[in-house]
Amino acid sequence: MGVVHTTIGRWENGESAPDADDVSKLLTFLGVTGEELDDIIALATDTGEDAWPGVSQQLAGLLRCERAAKQITNWEPLVVPAMLQTSEYARAILGSGTLTPAEIDTLVTVRMGRRDAFMRLDAPQAAFLVAEPVIHGGIGGPRVMAGQLRRLLDLGKLDPVTIRLVPMDGEWHPGFAGSFHCYRFNYDRTVVHIEHHRAGLFVVDDDDVAAYELATDTIRRVAMSPEESAERIAEVLTTLENRL
Repeated sequence: MGVVHTTIGRWENGESAPDADDVSKLLTFLGVTGEELDDIIALATDTGEDAWPGVSQQLAGLLRCERAAKQITNWEPLVVPAMLQTSEYARAILGSGTLTPAEIDTLVTVRMGRRDAFMRLDAPQAAFLVAEPVIHGGIGGPRVMAGQLRRLLDLGKLDPVTIRLVPMDGEWHPGFAGSFHCYRFNYDRTVVHIEHHRAGLFVVDDDDVAAYELATDTIRRVAMSPEESAERIAEVLTTLENRL
């Protein structure tokens, strides 16, 4: 390819991204063809909202996954999933660190735009597994939390969205190890994203991805049904509203 191995390493580690020409050249060497080739080239040439100033390369990759995936599964043990957050809830989280007001505004705007994935005609099927204690959290205060619970009930009524609460007062399951997102694409390839405090990690090794898919199945087995989850959220919302 005429590219030094350290550059390849930076691509693999997510430290930098190849341009569309490099992606095309690499896919040719790997023998990728057909629909899979078209999908990857489309991602490489995309210059949508993830090209905004202030959006990290890591977040840009996440946005591409959300737009291209046919199925999304998100496990969150501590907070409401980012794609389901209200602007007030997101701002309460993002504003607690060292970001400038301008950086917070940009990231909140991008986060709100991520919900548009559910409004497309080709919207992905999105399953959100959320630890039950999350809906009792106090992020942003009672009014912000009440608004967030209302948003969960509204989004849960959308055809592509499934929200299931997961009790955390029983035996250990893989969800206790931390949050993760699984993205399945049209060519039956799954990518896992793990988000940390300052950065994230994309997992693509088949064995590692299979382990996360198995973890997802285990978490689903202990999760409440969507109907039970909606009833529980509504109960907590009513209690919270009565205290306002």
